[in-house]
Amino acid sequence: MWNTILTRSLGIRYPIIQAPMAGGPSTPQLVAAVSNAGGLGSLGCGYLTPDGIRDEIRSTRKLTDKPFAVALFTPGKSDPPSPSIIQEASRLLDPYRKELGLPLSPPSPTKFGEALEEQLQVILEEKPPVFAFTFGVPPEGFLRECRKRGIWTMGTATNAAEVRLMRDSPDPVDFVFAQGCEAGGHRGAHASSIANDTFTALLPLVPQLVKENVPIIAAGGIMNGSQIVAALDLGACGVSMGTAFLLCPESGTSAPYRAALRNEAASAEPVGTAYTRVISGRLARGIRNRFMREMEQFEGRIPGYPYQYYVTQPLRKACVSAGRSDFISMWAGQGVSRIRELPAADLLARLVTEAEQTRMVRPG
Repeated sequence: MWNTILTRSLGIRYPIIQAPMAGGPSTPQLVAAVSNAGGLGSLGCGYLTPDGIRDEIRSTRKLTDKPFAVALFTPGKSDPPSPSIIQEASRLLDPYRKELGLPLSPPSPTKFGEALEEQLQVILEEKPPVFAFTFGVPPEGFLRECRKRGIWTMGTATNAAEVRLMRDSPDPVDFVFAQGCEAGGHRGAHASSIANDTFTALLPLVPQLVKENVPIIAAGGIMNGSQIVAALDLGACGVSMGTAFLLCPESGTSAPYRAALRNEAASAEPVGTAYTRVISGRLARGIRNRFMREMEQFEGRIPGYPYQYYVTQPLRKACVSAGRSDFISMWAGQGVSRIRELPAADLLARLVTEAEQTRMVRPG
């Protein structure tokens, strides 16, 4: 069961990937703990400066000599919104700023993310074992340069057309994450698919994408060993799990975020998750909170990604500092109520045991 093209190619023991979670949760400590336990840890570096990415990679290497992945966002070029749209989106946040004691109508952000070309250059220079990407594909020629340096590559797809785009490219990808609609965090659809996204669930999606003759990694809502077995039985060569690792002590999950996760696990009536665009400008699944509910009516008045992300960033930081979860992003998949609070190595061992027990009951 554990001998797949993923484990053989990367030299890892188990085909279990700790999904990259940008914005804090994916720390070097979490990544190293997963990799040291036989899985593949992943750094989510999409929001980091080039120097920040370099520091994360080097910090991880101090903690493990096992393979790990580094992930970036590759959404392609887009026209920036007009200053008036940014200003209007900012004004919509004034009631929340007032509540938190922040200045009203602050100046608009002057920077909306890092230069992708500079981030990618760090990947080529530092040569992590695996490079993963989502929201589209990297610039032409980049995956070829990765291959020259011995870096394995992993893209993200939500449908077969996206798989074919990455498979048939002059720079083909090595592995593809099949992202089911149950997945927490940002929807990984390419720009060409966003308008017609069918939001296919993971179990029907995996066999669809396996037919495209590219190694497929199942991602979305997987929280236990029996689900791992189900994905592998459908033809996936591995699984990617993000939400499952959010309560590990090694993760960088903030205190109010952790409290909300614990509530989902303990409550007889959990809040549940939903898709929203109001936090970042791009569709993402997270635990429902007040900001998502109240801002939904203004969805047509906010800028797209990444502009809304940086408009809301100061509010989210202030909310975390205040120990509140009202206005922060709490990305989580549909299986969040099954989350467990364990050290990463113990969680991985538990997942392996559950999968092996499932296989004994259901041979395949």
